Amino acid sequence: MEPHRVQLPTPTPNTVQKAARKFEQDSTTNTPFKAVRLVFDQSPLNTDEAHVLAKVVVLNRLYSTNVYDVYAAAKQILACDTDRRLDAADLTLVGDIAQVATRVKPRRFYSFATKYCAFHRPQIYQIYDSQVDESLWKYKKAHAFADFKRQDLWNYAEFMRMIDAFRAHFELESCSRLELDRFLWNLSNSK
Repeated sequence: MEPHRVQLPTPTPNTVQKAARKFEQDSTTNTPFKAVRLVFDQSPLNTDEAHVLAKVVVLNRLYSTNVYDVYAAAKQILACDTDRRLDAADLTLVGDIAQVATRVKPRRFYSFATKYCAFHRPQIYQIYDSQVDESLWKYKKAHAFADFKRQDLWNYAEFMRMIDAFRAHFELESCSRLELDRFLWNLSNSK
């Protein structure tokens, strides 16, 4: 008996771009994106505490990243030599931004950190969140595009390796990371 295979749309550049257009045409998804984009564009550097805090607050609120100590998160970003590392496409920056010493205890805000880096350098950093995780896992089970354990997605270098394996397997190199994010997010949110 053949194992049950999850029915998923086969990703093609066309289906990925169609999902991106759907995201852009929906004000409930695109307006928050544009608001966050506006704040990041107005404060592109990460050296001024007020500018970093504004980006943290807006991203956290509109993308529901559950960072409850936004001041500690802003201080962590300031301590990470963020601009130099973003310019160098340093993937380890995500893990360093994610490790925040809150007033209560150290916390890991992984999804927030991926989004923060992706809003600065969307051509380099891919967004991780639970919806993307769920979609990648379904495709892994249905198409075996790469060999990984689900918890591997919580390591950013491994997550990026899986995203790139997904892109290569389905020949999606012409799609931007932002389009791919919107495709994977839409898949999980269109039930």
